[in-house]
Amino acid sequence: QVNLFNTYLSNPRVHIIPASKNLHIGGSVVKALNLIGRHFPSVRYVYYLQHDFHFFKDVDHKALVNVMDEYPKINYIRFPKRHPSAISRNCGDEQPIRYNSTILNVLDDGSTAPRTLTLHPTSAYSDNNHLVRFDWYIEVIKSLIKLDRAPEDPLQRRANNGCWHNPPQNDDITGLYLYFEQNIAHLDGRHSTNVP
Repeated sequence: QVNLFNTYLSNPRVHIIPASKNLHIGGSVVKALNLIGRHFPSVRYVYYLQHDFHFFKDVDHKALVNVMDEYPKINYIRFPKRHPSAISRNCGDEQPIRYNSTILNVLDDGSTAPRTLTLHPTSAYSDNNHLVRFDWYIEVIKSLIKLDRAPEDPLQRRANNGCWHNPPQNDDITGLYLYFEQNIAHLDGRHSTNVP
């Protein structure tokens, strides 16, 4: 914890949230979300990042916020650690959502055009890096009640149910989407000390 404070204390965008006891993943996430909600009430979206996953490709954050603003049904965007075709890319009757990148592509003739990207609906929840709608996420995490564990398993079951129940039941979760390309990788400190 001292190393984290020494590294990030002067960065106003990074907040180290100490705990007097081990809160596990679920409890730590709720503590952080409660602090964000209290001190930054205008926050609409949150990146959930795990310390041992890094982005090896850039993310067009502005385009993701734009598509989430345009489609209120998008609650969660998962950044895949393997090719998206290896992850469930369907959820009931939901259709993929196409959106434009805010970064223009340079075409062969020198002109520019926005790149069209796709979010696929998914029933596959993961605790790996993701972008979420703040109000939705805090309610979903708090609804787990038992927070001294990783939320991945119970939320995966609720995501499966949300895709296949018609209409969804009270504790089902919906609005999960998969980013269009693999863009995170695992940092395995047991086998390497190299950091990208």
